[in-house]
Amino acid sequence: MTSQPVDAYGGLQFGRDALELAAASLNTGSVPMQADHDQTKPVRVRNLRAWVDDGAEGFYRLKLSYEIHPDDAHYVTTRSGMSAAVRAPLDGREDDRIERAAVELSADHAWFDDDSLLAAEALLVDGGVSQHEIRTQRTYQFGFVPDPQIFVTVALPLAGAIATGTLGSALWDAVKVLFRRRRTPSGGDTHKPTRVNIKLEAGGRSLTGIVDTHEEAVVAQALDVFDGLAREFMEAAHPAGSSPDPSDQRLLLWDARVGTWVPHSPQEANPTLPPVNPEG
Repeated sequence: MTSQPVDAYGGLQFGRDALELAAASLNTGSVPMQADHDQTKPVRVRNLRAWVDDGAEGFYRLKLSYEIHPDDAHYVTTRSGMSAAVRAPLDGREDDRIERAAVELSADHAWFDDDSLLAAEALLVDGGVSQHEIRTQRTYQFGFVPDPQIFVTVALPLAGAIATGTLGSALWDAVKVLFRRRRTPSGGDTHKPTRVNIKLEAGGRSLTGIVDTHEEAVVAQALDVFDGLAREFMEAAHPAGSSPDPSDQRLLLWDARVGTWVPHSPQEANPTLPPVNPEG
């Protein structure tokens, strides 16, 4: 990630201050590392350190050093660099402060403009969600050409509303309007499928569903089936008196060939890095 202009976003540039904020976030260890901005490609690292240097030709660069799991090293060796994804408020909403959003709605700004996001937000409001509980933002995926992605996160107590079906139709309407208003940016692939990322959060637990498709009907079917899975997810709450299990982070992919959600199966390797050799 650098301060160079990004053609896909109309020449948008991030200054050194923005890069320093990104570095600070990475240094907290709370930002997930993924290849190609893809949740199905987690990159396992430790001892990560991020900083900003002056780069070349007057542009600043966000740089990283880390140890990487051997089974994930190919994500780095097959790419010329790492990129970052950030979210930013819509024009005119820079001062909005929503401490705990019940719904977070965002989409890649190269493919979906602010008017499309506002139209989707209005449909959620029509469906009964207070506008003061919705955080609507642009997503910027810094890479050669960003992918067309839509992101919706629903937290408690509204996560339960999806499980009962009362929010499901409004959620579908919001996704549908974005789907229909997709635009292809300069250098973008018209044939690239849209990725819809739906996430439910309940305490420390989460259920994420990912759909890749060109067809509205596919998304409609996937979300309809997701309602049932959401119900099961909410009913499987932790026993009284216990804490939510932070390891209960479920990721599902929609298989349109058979019309069902299937668990994502990451690498068979140990999910953690090998132990550090104390002798170096």
